[in-house]
Amino acid sequence: MPARPGLLAVWNDIAAEDEAEFNAWYVEEHVPERLGIAGILSARRYRDAAAPLSYAAIYDTDSLAALASPAYLERLANPTPRTRLIM
Repeated sequence: MPARPGLLAVWNDIAAEDEAEFNAWYVEEHVPERLGIAGILSARRYRDAAAPLSYAAIYDTDSLAALASPAYLERLANPTPRTRLIM
């Protein structure tokens, strides 16, 4: 039986004073890093029109196994200095 696609959804709020750095990190580092992991197919982000500092991100995967892969788990366990700062 072929693997079924997976999806990771993340919601977060950003403090106004952190928004510019958050957006730069997301575009320059986070998305390219995640899309470089085998099995993560796409990433998209949404902003809440009623609460502009609230975001949702959706990552499509070829299967749920992509989110348990050694490459993905290594990124989670060893975030970059910039990712640690943002988190």
